[in-house]
Amino acid sequence: MAMYNSDGSDAENHDDEAENEGQVLSAQQQKMKEILAKKGNQIIMGLLDSLSSKNKDDLEKTLNANTILLEFCDNDHCFGMLTNPEVLQKLV
Repeated sequence: MAMYNSDGSDAENHDDEAENEGQVLSAQQQKMKEILAKKGNQIIMGLLDSLSSKNKDDLEKTLNANTILLEFCDNDHCFGMLTNPEVLQKLV
């Protein structure tokens, strides 16, 4: 039995994205895309809150948030979310 081994990159998703570029999303698909973007933003804001002065007592939560955000930096889509102007404004 062959096992799938990922190299850690998100390159395997680029083929699907290229195929779907010319397709129009249905109303349900557009709504789901908006919901996923909103949830992704909420997750990033929550992780950033774990690194902020709001979290003064939970070192483990801070370290976990730091690790997750570092992993997000390696993914092109997540990096785009992290460099969103709304997220960058929170860091100032």
